[in-house]
Amino acid sequence: MVYFAADGTTLDKRDLDVRVGIKAENPPHTVCYCFGHTEESIQDEIRKTGRSTAFDSITERVKAGECSCEVLNPKGTCCLGDVREVAREALGRHGADQPGLADDCCAASAPVLEALAGHSCCSLPTGEKNKGIEDE
Repeated sequence: MVYFAADGTTLDKRDLDVRVGIKAENPPHTVCYCFGHTEESIQDEIRKTGRSTAFDSITERVKAGECSCEVLNPKGTCCLGDVREVAREALGRHGADQPGLADDCCAASAPVLEALAGHSCCSLPTGEKNKGIEDE
């Protein structure tokens, strides 16, 4: 089972059009459904370069109005928190740190806040986006 609702409705993997990376056993584990970033691609970039460009790249594209998180992301919310967490964990495994990946994705910087506030996918709390679908 992937999702369930208060009325007893359930959705299994076969009911979905997109693979839910967070619930997948095998790679790839998608964290950004709008632009195709996976846990593996973020980890690979950090392994090769010592940093991740995913968070900044997504932020820029959100500012440009190019994301559709509320439709494409199975969570129905912005992926920046998940992307930040994957990058921070991978950086930690490599003994590295990267400015701009603060403990709270929304505390990272004024440009990030502006981008999130200006786009519908990131402006409402999770509960408002997922009416009828229980959080994981």
